[in-house]
Amino acid sequence: MGLRAGAAALLLLSGGLVGCPQPQIIDAANAYGKTTADAVAVAGSEPETVYTVCKKRAYLAYLNDRLAHEKLGAGLGPPYEEFFNQAIAVQADPSSRRPALSYQQYCNALRDAGKPFADAVAVLSRYGSALEALSGDAAVTIGDDVALISTNAGGFVAAATGNEVGAAGAAVASALKAFAELLVKERVAADLEAYVVAADPHVQRLLAAMARYDRAVKQEVANQRNDIRASINAIEGLYGLATNGPAPAPAPTPLAPAPPPAAAPPASAAPSAAKPAKVSPEVAALRDELERVKQALERERADRRASAQLRRDINALKPALFFELASSFEEQARGVEAEYAKYEGLLQKWQTAHAQLVKVAQTDARNDLAALRGTVGDLAARLKELQVIIEGNKK
Repeated sequence: MGLRAGAAALLLLSGGLVGCPQPQIIDAANAYGKTTADAVAVAGSEPETVYTVCKKRAYLAYLNDRLAHEKLGAGLGPPYEEFFNQAIAVQADPSSRRPALSYQQYCNALRDAGKPFADAVAVLSRYGSALEALSGDAAVTIGDDVALISTNAGGFVAAATGNEVGAAGAAVASALKAFAELLVKERVAADLEAYVVAADPHVQRLLAAMARYDRAVKQEVANQRNDIRASINAIEGLYGLATNGPAPAPAPTPLAPAPPPAAAPPASAAPSAAKPAKVSPEVAALRDELERVKQALERERADRRASAQLRRDINALKPALFFELASSFEEQARGVEAEYAKYEGLLQKWQTAHAQLVKVAQTDARNDLAALRGTVGDLAARLKELQVIIEGNKK
């Protein structure tokens, strides 16, 4: 969701109003605010990543299904679009009355469950920008864009994923609504300390809900990876193979060369006294035509042998290519799991940093400010590490 700077002001904090922030909280708010504002470029991509993994898993399931159809002599099976739209990814749950989900429905549900997470990152970034501006004695506007996020979060319905991801996304939406309402409705003067203290329980609740969502999607990706391994094992069994990874591509069997045409006997071998029989032009033409037909038949037989061998080579290559692609997906899933592990550590540091910010606001002690700066520095380093992992997973 785009965030529009310059919207109508719903929150105005100004150094010219009653109350003057202490130097320590000004420094602390600036350090925390800058790092939090920078986090949106990194942390906002998580929901789209799990959707991408789901679509890759669906395509691999389609290839698995196609190989099985061919091996069992049942044709090629449905085209990919039909498979993606209709094949069952998640079975129905009678206890919750949730119907079965196709791959398309399931992947879309995973993406929908992540929308509050992406919005939460955006709102936290706006909060960080507000603290950064306040520490510089500037007026702050947080407008109707955040109000719209609050409205959307209030109307969010848990995505029917059939697992923890949907419930975790709903928890993020609930915490986000309360925090966004605070940003829009809160009215303070120049009392930065009170603003930070009032925001803390909402920030902590929101970050905890985001961490829950992160753990849920990390488990979802692990489940997807396990499904990939199960697909590999199923195809190995179907084709009578025993590999633990991509099978080497078989070398094509060389074709036996076509037999050369019989050579005409040398002229010296013919009896010297024999005279060539006279052949009518019609008979000569017929013989030439028969020779051309014979040569054409030989070429056709050679082409058929080559075509049959090519089909055998292609059929042998199909499971090998499937294993190669499946192993690639499996490795990518491991990379995404590592990405989510970094997210979890990042969110924990984010919580710690805001708690330390509150402590500075309440005590104005230099040692509390030093502790916050250390945490913020660690947070910035983790953001850079996560950015590297995200870029690597995009390749």
